[in-house]
Amino acid sequence: MAEESIIFERMIVQENQNDSIFIRFSSETETGLTQVTPQTLVVTEGFSYGSPIVSITFVDGDGVYANLLKLSPDVVYWLTMSDGDLIKNVQRLPLRISKLECKNTVAGKSEQVAFKVSFVHYGWNEFMNTRFNRGWSNTKYSDIVSEITSSVGYGSVDTTPSRGIPECVIQPHWTNHVFLKWIQSRTVSEQYDDHFEFACKIDNSFFFKSVSDLISESAEKAENGDIPVLKLNGHVSDDKQRVIDKEQNLNTPTYFTNYNATEYYLDSVVNGAGGVNAMYYDFQTGSFLQSTVTPSNTNALQLSDWGAIKQTNETTKYKMYGGRDVETINEAISRVSSVALSTNQFSVATEASLSSHVGDMVEVIVPSPFKMVVPFSVMYSGFYLIAAITHVVSLDKTANIVTKMELARQGFDGAELEGYVKSRAGKFIGDRKEYDARVVRSV
Repeated sequence: MAEESIIFERMIVQENQNDSIFIRFSSETETGLTQVTPQTLVVTEGFSYGSPIVSITFVDGDGVYANLLKLSPDVVYWLTMSDGDLIKNVQRLPLRISKLECKNTVAGKSEQVAFKVSFVHYGWNEFMNTRFNRGWSNTKYSDIVSEITSSVGYGSVDTTPSRGIPECVIQPHWTNHVFLKWIQSRTVSEQYDDHFEFACKIDNSFFFKSVSDLISESAEKAENGDIPVLKLNGHVSDDKQRVIDKEQNLNTPTYFTNYNATEYYLDSVVNGAGGVNAMYYDFQTGSFLQSTVTPSNTNALQLSDWGAIKQTNETTKYKMYGGRDVETINEAISRVSSVALSTNQFSVATEASLSSHVGDMVEVIVPSPFKMVVPFSVMYSGFYLIAAITHVVSLDKTANIVTKMELARQGFDGAELEGYVKSRAGKFIGDRKEYDARVVRSV
């Protein structure tokens, strides 16, 4: 491979040179971007993202680049991020340009031009633009996903087996991206009644897994306290102790400074979290077959004691008619699960956390101001999946990194929440009293 052209490199020292992040942005050929000054880098992973979204803002002080050169969308770029150096925890992502915004910031002059360049995975363009007419017989949906994603160029593809083996699956002149979304809407895991999520991480790995499978993979670690714990707290003043705490917390900051909780009730209920009536026509018997799917009659794993849906709202008024499609029941299960997961959204902000990725489980602790009575928030403390994670990097003299996490789970903790439903499988972790005692000790 030809030597890369380095566009910029930064060693961002977090605190007192005890902790640092290395960032390199390079290309397969000279692009001229070395003539402009990088200002900010934003990297986002998320559920249902086939590629991390990377955007970089450059400033062209003299306006020379903006007037004379043109960025090529065919060039391959690489974003390399690591903790401290190019040996430890290296994550490397191949990219291509997806969007370019350019504007002058001095009125009336073509000077101080700002570029905002957005990038996606270098193989994702073909994944979204090439259409296919093809089909599969007696093949699991998860196996089809493994096949169609093999052309993207991911470093690894991890799927969990899906339920059932459809006799025939057709991709009717669709792009692989559209086809993947169609598969996602009707895929259920072999063991659990829930939906699948897919994502690509900044280390160039891809997964297609059910939410319960993501939870079960971390269940034993969670019970043993081997997942990252984030506590609502201010910045630790002792720099060396902060670094030690981070290393002991699976290289994840031990605190977050801000949070925002949003609960969607009406939208969730009317869109399926309150239940779905799934129907299809059986041409062999000449009759309609109907199934009712609600959060409480599924065996999906929960991250909380209770769902965010009340029993009185399990009215199953959302109707899903699939014609002669016998897999309508799977679509109903997937819809109930996916809408329920988005009902309770919780976002936090902390310092750089490159070891955290979409799909990971974290434990959140929100201390209560009334520690003598209630030491921590029972409603919002607990376990969450990272549904999206964004790293905002300042590349100027005040170089720093802020990580924002969008967390998701089906509901709330709290044994006193009467009237709220829970799945038949219930919370994935063991005895609640033992968990409460551990959280109290950590507070």
